[in-house]
Amino acid sequence: MNIIITGGSSGLGLASAEAFAEAGHNITLLARGEKRLLEAAEQLRMKYPDAHIEERVLDVSNLDQVREFAKEITQPVDILMNNAGLMGPDFSLSIEGIESQMATNHIGHFLLTSLLWEQLEQSASPRVISVSSVVHRKGRIRADSLEEIRGAKKGSYDRWQRYADTKLACVQSESGPAPKTQIERFPGSRNDRHPPARRRRRWSVVLLAQTNRPYSCFL
Repeated sequence: MNIIITGGSSGLGLASAEAFAEAGHNITLLARGEKRLLEAAEQLRMKYPDAHIEERVLDVSNLDQVREFAKEITQPVDILMNNAGLMGPDFSLSIEGIESQMATNHIGHFLLTSLLWEQLEQSASPRVISVSSVVHRKGRIRADSLEEIRGAKKGSYDRWQRYADTKLACVQSESGPAPKTQIERFPGSRNDRHPPARRRRRWSVVLLAQTNRPYSCFL
């Protein structure tokens, strides 16, 4: 299988890569920090010589970088794991002027998934794994408000509320219409676990579609 993992240099992304590498799959690791990414990729190659490991420095909050990466992917994609994320950082904006948590946790992944849609459809059994959290229940963002989605005003920035808002945005997109395929889920699994609570995590594997929500303006 061909597998792409964002935030693949540490934590859950690297642990998932190890599981896939052990099974001998083709894995592309994406991360914004080059040093840790190179170390993680080399670690996997040494431990799992039968797996094919590639690495690519990519800041998923940089939408131009996401577009350039997607252009290079021509082979079928069996699994896309949208794992990279920020939680509660100081206020900052992406190059496109989007608050950094929203740009990283949701918008960049929404764009990446949309751009790789054809490659996913080429797979016999495509999967997109999107990380959400129970804190999405505290999210207050309105999906019809582009201004709230961007969150570009420092004066109104609440780092923890914003984190919850990004996770709600993930859920809103997943619940949107899927014109090309039915939503698929692993039995008994959900994707609303908080990232630090790894022992309690249960995953939902969802094939996403482009929606008619305002997030589509970033495509």
